[in-house]
Amino acid sequence: MDKKTINEIIGRAATDAAFRRALIADPKKALTDAGYPADANFLALLDPAHLRELDAMATDYEKRFLGGKNIHSVVGTTSGAAAKSSAAPKPSAAPAPSASGGPGGPGGPGGPGGPGGPPGGPPPMG
Repeated sequence: MDKKTINEIIGRAATDAAFRRALIADPKKALTDAGYPADANFLALLDPAHLRELDAMATDYEKRFLGGKNIHSVVGTTSGAAAKSSAAPKPSAAPAPSASGGPGGPGGPGGPGGPGGPPGGPPPMG
């Protein structure tokens, strides 16, 4: 099982109380029901004591910071397949430097003589 999948399972267990309880009760069934591979090596690492610690931590977080609500009800996301298939929005690309040399004009970042710009601008000050 790859690291991305393991991180996803742990993250889901921390934020999805129903999945967390199912994982504690029967790890293999919880993983297969949720569409994850039930890798024998990973199952061997799922120590029930550690899962109960994760449950206590997540429950305490929900009580202290979310008023006892599940994180998905607070931020408006869903758990399960919908959350698993949703993609995070990609950041927008930085605008290209303008003809005047970008931020700061000639000699500024991206401008003539500035860092990342063509040579020939004014000499650096200082």
